[in-house]
Amino acid sequence: ISALREIWLPAAFAPAEIVETTANLTWNAESGSLTVANDIPTSDGVDYSIVSSVPRFTTEELRAAPRTVPSEIRGRYLPLPTVPDLVRTEAQRVTAGATTQYDQMIALQEYFRSFDYSVDLPPNEGLDPLEHFLNTRVGFCQQFAGTFAVMARVLNIPARVAIGFTWGDPIAEAEDGRTIYQVTGRQAHAWPEVWFDGLGWVAFEPTPGRGAPAAVEYTGVAASQDSLIQPDNPDGPVTTTTAAPSVANPIDPGLDIPEIDVGGQGSGQGAADQGGLSLTAVLWVLGIAGVLAAYFGGLPAYHWFRRQQRRQRVDSPSRSVETAWAEVTETLELGFGLTRRPSETRREYAYRLASDMRVPRPAMGQLADKATIARYYPAGLSEADALRADELAGEIEESVNTRVPAWARWKRLVDPRRVLKPSARIAVTSPLPERRGTPNGSHPRQPVG
Repeated sequence: ISALREIWLPAAFAPAEIVETTANLTWNAESGSLTVANDIPTSDGVDYSIVSSVPRFTTEELRAAPRTVPSEIRGRYLPLPTVPDLVRTEAQRVTAGATTQYDQMIALQEYFRSFDYSVDLPPNEGLDPLEHFLNTRVGFCQQFAGTFAVMARVLNIPARVAIGFTWGDPIAEAEDGRTIYQVTGRQAHAWPEVWFDGLGWVAFEPTPGRGAPAAVEYTGVAASQDSLIQPDNPDGPVTTTTAAPSVANPIDPGLDIPEIDVGGQGSGQGAADQGGLSLTAVLWVLGIAGVLAAYFGGLPAYHWFRRQQRRQRVDSPSRSVETAWAEVTETLELGFGLTRRPSETRREYAYRLASDMRVPRPAMGQLADKATIARYYPAGLSEADALRADELAGEIEESVNTRVPAWARWKRLVDPRRVLKPSARIAVTSPLPERRGTPNGSHPRQPVG
């Protein structure tokens, strides 16, 4: 990763295994994404190798999917603010005659693909943005994906907008025959995803000139993206890649531990014949002892230091709530081994723990609610909410501390499996930046599409 200037680590959805990485990674359940750990400012400079599990749907199974919607999906992905009448009438008109949810979504997709793609939008004459887009029939991927999702919800079909990257430009062939792709800002894209019960989230492509390779069978749209380098361009730039170092040694991937001479010619055998240890062996033993001391003593110290750093960054009620949530989830992991599953939201995690008598149920539920607001609507929290979150966190941590001795928490903290598999750690990130992409935001962006 270079020049991304964000915490994200792009990967095909959904990442299933981290093969190797030069940094500690976490799984962010809310966004379904990998991020760098809290103590790393951005993913720039990180090398990593990921194995992903990419679903492939068929037209037949999508048509046969039931129209039932689980309550947790219904409550989160169906609500709508007030929308113009034009949005509702167009959604009903375009999908009239479609007998299945899949056919309705294909009808919406084809409707939007008859629009024009452009990042230079016509002037808005004071209309609602959705109404303006439907009238002018011109926009880029954010307009297409967002309006598609709203119209799907109008039809009582759960939908959301995903933001990421398309697959990039082929630039070289690896020695093992695989193609190497380069992904740049040109491949930034937004697309809608629709919930199909029993199958999960299914991507559609309403943006003209775009198409996902894994969705060709059911969308009928050929793979296509915004690309400067065409696949058949023999003169495209060629770069080489360097494999990321192994994470077998989590303390220092670059640590060079000398080998012991255990026999044969040389000083090692001579020292053994004299009944003593060679200087190399002594240095090796001391080196190993030093590494072990640094490991078993350094991890608890690092854990304490990271908590202090996190608390120093608290500059708003939302960050205070995020800090309380982060510390509680870490305490539950170290005390009881309770970790949040990759697919769980914060509320779902709290709901699952409701059956565990060791965790105060009301406190966990209330804290999860406040942490969810901190994640998606930071401005909706007050100083009183922050103080209440601290009280709830204190109640939960006290419950853990009274049941689990300090040595047991330390033992779990230094467990090598927590270091060798960073993706299993609790995902904790700062709140999403407010007003991102707006004139007042700190990270202005070019249109995604």
